Amino acid sequence: MFRTNLKRLIRIYFLEPRLVATAFAGASLALVMSVAGPLAVRNVIRNAIEAGRRDLLLPLVGIVMGATTLKAIGVYIRKRYAGRTSIALEVRMRGSLYDHVHGLDMAFHDAMPTGQLMSRVSSDMQRISHTMGAIPFFFAMAMYLVVVSVILFTVDVPLAALVVVALPLMARLAVVFSRRLDPVVRRTQQHLGEVTSVAEETVAGIRVVKAFGREDFQVERLGHHAAMVQEQAMKAINIRAVLQPMFDFLPALILAVVVWMGGLRVIGGQMNFADFVLFALYATQLGTPVRAIGWLVGDLQQAVSASSRIFEVLDTKPGIEDRPGATTLAAQTGHIFYDSVRFEKDSQTILDDVSLEVPAGTSLAFVGPTGSGKSTLLRLILRFIEPTSGRILIDATDIASVTLHSLRIQTATVFEETFLFSDTIANNIAFGRPDAAGEDIVEAAVLAQAHEFIEDLPEGYDTVVGEQGYTLSGGQRQRVAISRAILMKPRILLLDDATSAVDAEVEHLIRRGLQEAMKGRTTLIVARRPQSAALADRVAFMDSGRIVAIGTHEELWDRIPAYRATLDANADAALLKAGG
Repeated sequence: MFRTNLKRLIRIYFLEPRLVATAFAGASLALVMSVAGPLAVRNVIRNAIEAGRRDLLLPLVGIVMGATTLKAIGVYIRKRYAGRTSIALEVRMRGSLYDHVHGLDMAFHDAMPTGQLMSRVSSDMQRISHTMGAIPFFFAMAMYLVVVSVILFTVDVPLAALVVVALPLMARLAVVFSRRLDPVVRRTQQHLGEVTSVAEETVAGIRVVKAFGREDFQVERLGHHAAMVQEQAMKAINIRAVLQPMFDFLPALILAVVVWMGGLRVIGGQMNFADFVLFALYATQLGTPVRAIGWLVGDLQQAVSASSRIFEVLDTKPGIEDRPGATTLAAQTGHIFYDSVRFEKDSQTILDDVSLEVPAGTSLAFVGPTGSGKSTLLRLILRFIEPTSGRILIDATDIASVTLHSLRIQTATVFEETFLFSDTIANNIAFGRPDAAGEDIVEAAVLAQAHEFIEDLPEGYDTVVGEQGYTLSGGQRQRVAISRAILMKPRILLLDDATSAVDAEVEHLIRRGLQEAMKGRTTLIVARRPQSAALADRVAFMDSGRIVAIGTHEELWDRIPAYRATLDANADAALLKAGG
């Protein structure tokens, strides 16, 4: 798994060839000058100092400074373009993840905690970006070890052997610590996602938390997950605390060996002083690449572990997507036909052989007790879920054979749980039609009985609502959502208990707007109040996933006691919900 994810990361990294090539060019320049520096110093000692040539001293020292300057330029190029590469990589991966998440079906979103997903988009992505941006540096350090080893062997084989023999030992240490670090890093990132999830839930549900006096519980819950992060992070720190000093100690040990053995060889006449200085300088500089190996082990482990969490999402296949050869749903009249539709979830039957026709331009309300399948029928139209058997036709076209986009842009939905974006009211209304003219936005708001309260706001339609729209009342949020659906001018209008969050007076106003919006459009309504059911031309009364009866609201009210009881019970609950 580690190698597979690493290969995938490398492939993504090289999708920016020009930036990568420039970063590696800078790293290579810095590498060459790092190698050339000690050679230039040896040249100064051998050809100027030992030869007593004062006239050569300054020019040769100038060569040393030139190598140092070029090294600095190389480091600048590497850092600049490696940084740009890492940013490009992060943007590319985050965009791919964001795009893919939007294409996943609702089953994924229902199962994946928001905090876990946010952790992947933010902290995991940053970890990958940080590590991948350092690849040119790690490359240069690895090449430095190889080139310097070759040079040392050309100068003095016995002393070079003493220096180079330590390198396999360090590589082995890196592998051992990598294997110990991997599971710890994975658990740390998993618990970090849980911390993010709890924090996100607490902030989003702060009203519920405060209303039930559960602040201490949420703090304790967050503290538990934070403690798990701390525990795993401390394990990782302990592992690195052992690893890093060892990588610091080994270069110092190598230098000590070079000074001791090299000094003996110089005294014994087996090695000249210039070569001894060369060895000492290289041994001193070996500390940086050796430490880089230590950094690489830890950082790469974290990056690959983070990538595994991201690739887990990217590798998730949508349960519902466009089928091969899917066509565009042509804009016609909006005739709906449920043909022997059955839907099961977790071995439980939600809909049982439902056959139903809704002529174009007419409206149908679904009424029934909780769990009878009302909202499921609307979700099937949107293809948030697929029927277990049977099919749904719009204008004689099986919706399973058309693209999801062409299906959904011809429908507009008002959900029971209203969601508004942290944006202006105008932009929230125009979410489905971002190019809508201002007068069209106002017209939709007027129909939804939202215009008056919007005009009373400090900035009118330019007022920015808080996160999820909580700066507005429940009824105001619902009317903005209805405005959003009306502005779409859809062929099919879906109202999932669209007036659940408003009181009777506001509901009366909204009904008048909805009646206008419904004219000439096929409309499906999940109704829990008598007034909502009365909006529809016909009502389907449901129980246990079956349609028990179909008729007008008045007909069912008069002849089916269970229908009256269901609406009466829902009306009482709605009064409590609206504060009545």
